[in-house]
Amino acid sequence: MHKFLNNIGNSINKAWDDLAHRDKHLPTTNNPPTQAQMPPYQQYPQQYPQQYPPVQYSQYQNQQAQVIDKNHKYYAQYQYTNQPPYSPVGHCYQGTASDNSYEHYRMPPGTIVHSDYNNNINNSSYPTRPPPSIPTTHDNNKGILQPIVGAYGDGVHDDSKALQKYFNQAYQNQGKFIIPPGRYLLNSQIKLNRDNIELIGNQNVQFIGNLPLWSNRGQHEGVIVEAEYLFVIKANNVCLDSLNLYNANDKAFSSCAIWHQGNNLTMTNCVLDNFNNALVIGTLNGDAKNVPNTFQNINVSNNRITNVMGVPEMAESSCYGDGICFFGCKDVVMSGNYVHAKPGYTPRNGMNSGPEGYMTSSNVKFLNNIIRGDWDYPMTTEGGEYCQVSNNDIEGRCVTAIIERGRFVTVSGNRIHITGRNRDAQGQSAAINFYGVDQGEISNNTITGTAQYGIFLKKSHFENPHGTNTTVQNNHIDGDFVVGFFCCHINQCHIKSNKFTTKSLDKGSVGLQVWQSNNLHAQENNFQLPEGTACTCAGSTNINISSNGMMNSRAGFYVSQQSKQITLQHNDLSGCRDGGFGQSSDNECVVVSQNHGYQN
Repeated sequence: MHKFLNNIGNSINKAWDDLAHRDKHLPTTNNPPTQAQMPPYQQYPQQYPQQYPPVQYSQYQNQQAQVIDKNHKYYAQYQYTNQPPYSPVGHCYQGTASDNSYEHYRMPPGTIVHSDYNNNINNSSYPTRPPPSIPTTHDNNKGILQPIVGAYGDGVHDDSKALQKYFNQAYQNQGKFIIPPGRYLLNSQIKLNRDNIELIGNQNVQFIGNLPLWSNRGQHEGVIVEAEYLFVIKANNVCLDSLNLYNANDKAFSSCAIWHQGNNLTMTNCVLDNFNNALVIGTLNGDAKNVPNTFQNINVSNNRITNVMGVPEMAESSCYGDGICFFGCKDVVMSGNYVHAKPGYTPRNGMNSGPEGYMTSSNVKFLNNIIRGDWDYPMTTEGGEYCQVSNNDIEGRCVTAIIERGRFVTVSGNRIHITGRNRDAQGQSAAINFYGVDQGEISNNTITGTAQYGIFLKKSHFENPHGTNTTVQNNHIDGDFVVGFFCCHINQCHIKSNKFTTKSLDKGSVGLQVWQSNNLHAQENNFQLPEGTACTCAGSTNINISSNGMMNSRAGFYVSQQSKQITLQHNDLSGCRDGGFGQSSDNECVVVSQNHGYQN
């Protein structure tokens, strides 16, 4: 009897062993396989680590599985382990794995794999293994590595419900979690509605967004549609660290990454790729001139936001096509981020505070960021107070590289290389644009490229009827610009120690153009315009142009259109080929004295 029971036990053990090693007869090789051409849908992310070089499944089709591809979208791939002997392993998911911590599902010979995405989970034609089991570990410094029960993390199965349940339960565990490595496909939105949570990932934690597309393209200006965001976070005291979000749909104009509403947000070392809107912070309730700030203490640093799409053919798009956009926030720091527009697209804003004056923000700092691509407006803190835009690097085909409104605004130490383009018939390109700024400073910026204007100061149609008390100093503009400095309806402006060199051969080019402005002082500036005029003044009052080096200009000064109390003195006009000064007959109190190279 004892021998009989032993025989039964041995038979059972052998059966389990055969089941566990049912693919051991599959061919192996000691030579790494060559990289096969990836399916055409795999556009994201190109930087994704490929530790398991894929092979074409036709190579071992007879020995492994019959692949049925109904819609040419999803494939079963056969891959090798990353150590010799390289044994093939069958996977049913799109893309390649980046982490070898999971048990790979080895499909038995003859398995029929239906590649229809939505039928993978419940398809009875092949055995579906349960989600991988991940042990729970604890690190006193980092928190809890919490397994995501029910999640596959393979990029094929929809993990939305498992992720939502995981985040809901996370609040019971001190709110600080390290997310297990995996590629989590999300066919529906994830919501976080509790305070005090930290989500910590790494380069192998990836969320793949697969939200529904718009049935009708386009949403009107000023609207945020919650259903379009992959993550909606309505919580205070939130930390997002080393999370990677990718949008699977290349032309999903409704797909947005994160919408956060709450105080005390820290987001660092994250990747947001291929979204229409990447990160939106705050709420949008309409015109906010009389609405106080709503959220405060926002820190977004050292993130990569790439391939932002925007919505083509949409003339007014304040809320679609932003890398980072926030409304009604206070004490905001955006630093060290890389924000990139997708090639072939012209999204709205790289970094945007209060577009068109909606829910303006205060005490905002944009520091040491890199902006690339063809944005309309790469960087703006429109309508804000106490805003600093410093030491950023901006390059692209833009309408205006930095556009500002509001009070107490500083734009300093930025490097801008612009290829100017006009968004519509009314707007013309500029490197830096101040609209109605009060108490502003533009200093120590380096501007190159080509555009209509280098630095553009103008009244605003929205906040402040006239720009006032702005200082423009120590800026260097060198490129193909028609106008170096343009001042229109400006009061109390100081333009000092700037250098403007243009390659433009436009005879209408101007170094400093003053139009209907009051109380402007321009000193110690240098202008080089091979075919232009160093300075023009029209319809303005109390303008003092002194101690400027006109250098190599076609003409020096021209005053017109009933200008009053204009003083031109101690300027170097020796390099002006066609004359140092001219004026119309309708001006009053124009004083021209002690200018080098010009005889009164």
